[in-house]
Amino acid sequence: MLKDVLNSYAPKGLEVIKQSIQKVSVTGKTLSSLKYIIDNLNFRLTYYGRGFMEALEKGRGPRKQSTDGGFKDNLEDWLKAKGFQSRKSKSGKVYYEIGNQWFTSKSLAWKINKEGDKQFRSGTTKDVYTKEINEFKDELVQAIKTDQKQEFKNKILMSLR
Repeated sequence: MLKDVLNSYAPKGLEVIKQSIQKVSVTGKTLSSLKYIIDNLNFRLTYYGRGFMEALEKGRGPRKQSTDGGFKDNLEDWLKAKGFQSRKSKSGKVYYEIGNQWFTSKSLAWKINKEGDKQFRSGTTKDVYTKEINEFKDELVQAIKTDQKQEFKNKILMSLR
């Protein structure tokens, strides 16, 4: 049955996504946010993750809103996890060296919110998970087709008896 196929493949898809993202995950927050939901009523399988998953491949564009949304704190966690050199000022602010410049996480977040990050500005896309997800989708579609053909055959055989 179709719901058996979805129940069987859902964890496989999650593992595919996790393995893909693990290559670029620094803090582990994105990995731990991944989950899936199976809607057996509508035969739908949906994967969820942090709201900025697309930024892993396309970069983070400028914000349309002025609210921080916790970006500064997430950025600071990322800078620490990546091992960027830091120093504390007399006032207690922590500065991180990026290139030959020093930024607080707040000033860096402001700059990224205004201009987008380097990858976004370059207009390039790096494949983090898209290729693997598409391959998984193809495999899932094939499994569904096989299942539906078998179910159709079984129904025909049952009607002939």
